[in-house]
Amino acid sequence: MFRLLLIISILSISNLIMSQRFFDPQYKIDLLKKKNATIDLENYYTLQYQIDSTKKEIIFNLAFYQFQNKKYTEAKRLLKKIIKNPKYSTPENYFLLGQCSKFEGDYLTAKENFKEGLSKSKKLKDRNRITKFNREIESVEWAIENSKNQLNNLEIKNNQIFSLQSSYATGLDETNQFIILDELDSLGLNLVYLQDYNNNKITKIKRDSSIILIGSISKVPNSNRIYFSNCDLNKKCKLSTGELINFEIINIKDLKGFTREDSATYTMPFYSEIDNKNHLFYVSNNNFSKGGLDIFLGELCNYDSIISSKNLTNINTITDEVSPFYDKNSKTIYFSNNYYNGFGGLDIFKTKFINGKTSKIENVGKPFNSSYNDLYYTYNDSISTVTSNRNKERNCCNSIYSFKNKKNINQINIFQDSIQNDHSREIKKDIQVKMKKLFPITLYFHNDIPNPKSYDSITNLNYENTYLEYKKLKNLYVKKNDNEIDKIKISQFFDSTISTGYEDLKSLMVLLSKEIKNGTTFKIIIKGYASPLASNKYNINLSKRRINSILNLINEFQNGELKIYLNKNIFIEEKHFGEEKSNKQVNDDPKNKKKSIYSLDAALERKIELVDILIE
Repeated sequence: MFRLLLIISILSISNLIMSQRFFDPQYKIDLLKKKNATIDLENYYTLQYQIDSTKKEIIFNLAFYQFQNKKYTEAKRLLKKIIKNPKYSTPENYFLLGQCSKFEGDYLTAKENFKEGLSKSKKLKDRNRITKFNREIESVEWAIENSKNQLNNLEIKNNQIFSLQSSYATGLDETNQFIILDELDSLGLNLVYLQDYNNNKITKIKRDSSIILIGSISKVPNSNRIYFSNCDLNKKCKLSTGELINFEIINIKDLKGFTREDSATYTMPFYSEIDNKNHLFYVSNNNFSKGGLDIFLGELCNYDSIISSKNLTNINTITDEVSPFYDKNSKTIYFSNNYYNGFGGLDIFKTKFINGKTSKIENVGKPFNSSYNDLYYTYNDSISTVTSNRNKERNCCNSIYSFKNKKNINQINIFQDSIQNDHSREIKKDIQVKMKKLFPITLYFHNDIPNPKSYDSITNLNYENTYLEYKKLKNLYVKKNDNEIDKIKISQFFDSTISTGYEDLKSLMVLLSKEIKNGTTFKIIIKGYASPLASNKYNINLSKRRINSILNLINEFQNGELKIYLNKNIFIEEKHFGEEKSNKQVNDDPKNKKKSIYSLDAALERKIELVDILIE
C-alpha cells in the first residue's frame, strides 16, 4: 500500500511540474525553437507585441522571426525602431537589416547597412564578420551594376502559371509537360500534379501513401522512368526511383549502390545522359559536402543503382547549392545559390560542363532572377520556367513562372563583358582594393598533412583536397576535447575559422583571374608553420609541402586559367618555419594526442599564412 501511495505521489508531483512547465512562457518558446516552428514563434511574439509594443526584446524577436518567414518589409520596420539602441546596434542586426533591403531589391540601402555592420565588426576586430560583410558589399555592388541588364529576346509573360499554396516545378519534358509539387493535403501528403503547358490541363498524380513527402521529381526523356527524393516529415530525404504510368507512380524502390549516411539528406535528383552514359545529379549535405547542400553527380547502372559519385567541387561553396538542371545539348549545368554575386536570395547560375570540368560560373540575369529566391530553372526550345517567391503579396511561398523563348538562352550573351574605358580604370582599382582587404589569409591543416611521415618538400595534393578531408574530422576533434568550453571552441574553429580562410583564398583566385589579363604583376608573400610535434627539419619540409598545396590549387583553378601566369605575372615569396616559430605553450608530447594534435592551441599552429600581396 505504501509503495502504491508513493508511486501516486510521484506521478502527481510529476504532472504538477509538467503542467507548470506547460504554462511557463520560456518553456513554450524553447519547445518551439527546438521544433524550428518559426511561424508559431512569430505568432507568439506578435501577441506579445500587441500587449506591449515598447519592449525592445519583444520587438527584436518579432523582427527576427518575421525575417525568418520572409516578411522583409515588416522585419525592416521593426529593426529600424531598435537599431540605434546600444544593446541592439550590433553587426548581426545590421546584417539582418541589410538582408531585408537586399531581398527587396533596395541595394543602395542594403549597402549602407552592410557598411555600418562592417565598421562595427572592424572595431570588434572580428575577422569572420569582416569577411562576411565585405562579401555582401561586393554582392550588392554587383547587383547595382547589373540590375538594369535584362534579356530582350524573351516574350516575358512573367506568368504565374501555378500556385495553390506553395508550388514548384521539377522539369519540362519533351511534350511541354512538367511535374508540380504543392503543399500538404489533409493527410499530410504533399500533392503532385502533371501540367500540360500547351493546354493548361492539370492532372493529379497518385502514389503509394507510404511516400509521405516528395522533394522533387526528374523524368527520363521518352520513358516512364522517374527519380525522386522520398522524404519523411522532418524533410530528411533519400533517393528513389519508379515509373509514372497513367498518372500514378508505381514500382517504387530506393536507389542502390552508394552509402547513405543516416544524418544526411539526399534530394533534388536530375537525370541526364552524359557522354552516352546515364547520370543523376543530386544534392546532399553528406560528409563529402564542403558545407551545407552540395551538388553531386552519380553514374547510373540499370537505372536503379549509382556505381560512382563525385562532388562537383568547382561549383560548390560553403553555402547551399540546389536544384541542378543539365542541358546536354549545350553541355551546361544550371543551379541556384546565394553565395556568388546575385540580386538577392537564391539566384540561378550556369556553367559549362565538358569532360568533367566546369567553366566560369555566370549569373543568368533578369528576368529569371529577382531579389527574392529563384530556383528550379528549366527550359526547352519554346519555354522556360522558374520557381520563385517574388510575388510581394505572398513572398512567404513559391509560385511557378514561365517565359516564352524567342531563341535558346544559351545563344544569349546575358551580360556584356566590355566596359567603357573611363569606367574600366575604376573597376581595376576596385578589384585591387578588394584583394588587399582579403589579407592576411590563414589556411589550416590536420596534423602531418599533406603526405604524412614524409621528408618530401612537394605534394601532388591541392589545398582543397586537404581542406575537405580536414572538415570531415570535426566530430573527432570535438570528441577528443573533454571540457565543454573546449568542445564549443574547436567546433567554432571548424565551422567558421577554417572555412573563412578557404573562401578568402577562392575569392583571391577569382579576383586574380579578373585582373591578371590587364598585365598587372602580383607578388604574394606566404609563410608556412607547423606545430612543435616533430623535429625542426621535418617541420620545415612539412611547411614547404603545405605551401606547395596552395600553388597546386592556383595551378588547377578554373582548369588552369592562372597556371600560365605563375612566375610570369604572379610571383610567390615563400618563408618556411619549423619548431622555432610555434607557440611554446603548445603540448609537444606525441603520446598525449588530445593536447598535441586535437586541442585548439595545436590546431591553430598548423597553418600557412598569405601575409600580403604587392601589386604593380
